[in-house]
Amino acid sequence: MRSITDEALAADTVLSIMDECQSALETLKKVICASAAEGRRETYKNIFDSALDGVHIIRKLLAERKPELTEHFEKFFCDIEQLKGELRRGREIQYIVLFLPYKASMWDSMESVWREAKRDTRCITYVAPIPYFERNADRTLGKMHYEGSLMPDYVETVDCTGLNMQELEPDVVYIHNPYDQYNHVTSVHPAFYASELKKYTKLLVYVPYYISGSYPSIESAAVFFQTAGMFLSDLIIAQSEVQKKLLVINGIKKEKIAVLGSPKFDYVIQHKETSRIPDAWKEKLHGKKVFLVCNSIGPFLSDDNAVVVYELLIDSMIRRYHAAVIYRPHPLLEITIQTMRPQRYVQYMDFLDRYRDNDSFVFDDSGDFLGAACASDGMISDYSSLCFSYAALGKPVAMTFRGGLPSDDMYYALDYRGMDFIDVSGCLDQNNVPGAFELFAESILNETDLKKEKRMKRMRDSVVNLDGTCGMKVHRHVMKCLENECFEFVHKDE
Repeated sequence: MRSITDEALAADTVLSIMDECQSALETLKKVICASAAEGRRETYKNIFDSALDGVHIIRKLLAERKPELTEHFEKFFCDIEQLKGELRRGREIQYIVLFLPYKASMWDSMESVWREAKRDTRCITYVAPIPYFERNADRTLGKMHYEGSLMPDYVETVDCTGLNMQELEPDVVYIHNPYDQYNHVTSVHPAFYASELKKYTKLLVYVPYYISGSYPSIESAAVFFQTAGMFLSDLIIAQSEVQKKLLVINGIKKEKIAVLGSPKFDYVIQHKETSRIPDAWKEKLHGKKVFLVCNSIGPFLSDDNAVVVYELLIDSMIRRYHAAVIYRPHPLLEITIQTMRPQRYVQYMDFLDRYRDNDSFVFDDSGDFLGAACASDGMISDYSSLCFSYAALGKPVAMTFRGGLPSDDMYYALDYRGMDFIDVSGCLDQNNVPGAFELFAESILNETDLKKEKRMKRMRDSVVNLDGTCGMKVHRHVMKCLENECFEFVHKDE
């Protein structure tokens, strides 16, 4: 049996807690009623007054050691829940939302989400480009890069070195680099690894910097999906149900995957009418059909003759078809070749030097892919997510490959089987361009895109929100998670 002394101590403890509640409610009432919209002030005032009345009654009963407390506590807790509900539905709570891009050319994977957050009056939004390092051959951190100055002029950025994450305590942090220390070529600054960011935010959101295409097997997807950032993120944005399935099979909890599309599609759709061709390109492109030639990293790592193949195709476009070429390599290609295939580095640089001054050749290493996309009539590239972004513009795309065509038994996170394909495996043996390349080039010159309808239908059927609304839906989903505090599952033990 509890003693009178024990009961007195318990009552004193509750009294102390109620004193703190009263002080907090009075402060909140002053702040919220001052900032609330005029039509909502009376609602908040009534709730605060009721809750404060409850505090006074409970304090009085405790002081008098009277037992009739239960119903008053229940009423007090109801007032607090009503207050929380009103704040969630209203605009009085502001959330701090932080975007951490590292490559300016990959900003397109965040931009449409950022636009939605920026126009939302509930959000205080920051964009802080973060530095990254090249990897030395021994995998130590080498030269540092910072691309804040390459970000679009309309994006206001803050200096990441001035960020005190512990003081800022962002409610949401968006990242698009999932590798932490495990990338062989580059590394974002260790202060911005997902493992570090998790210490300071309620909701770490990973938005892929790429668009997923196809995977021959579940195992082949592991290198993309079994990353530190994916396992540590509280929310992952997936572009399709197939991508979600692959993520789950590779160990990612299904509860934290939101199938909402890719902001990269939003970017090309929303900017295609306003994108401008750089003045420095205009003379070289004027009056000519324009091919955009891109390449990813893979072929330059696996194929000794990758440079020669690209040179053969580009030479044919310029000399045989009298077209112009915009060449846009993967932004990390040069660093990767230098680090992982140093014996091919001189060959690649010689290739660039042979064309840089050509009157029909433009080398594009800008932070924004869209200028080249809008300035060109068709695209040729090896397998790359840029092909998918480009196709969203409705323009023709030809993918180069070696060997068999994409098979029907692959996993398609995006169905690109309506595109053109060019087998380049026999280029060097014949010392000539493939027939499929000639047909594609002639379709560009003659402006005949017979596969457009089929190509676009396959894409729309396989990827959600291919209409420019992905960013809006991502932002709404994230805000709902914050308001309902439904991200707590990610903190449970595996």
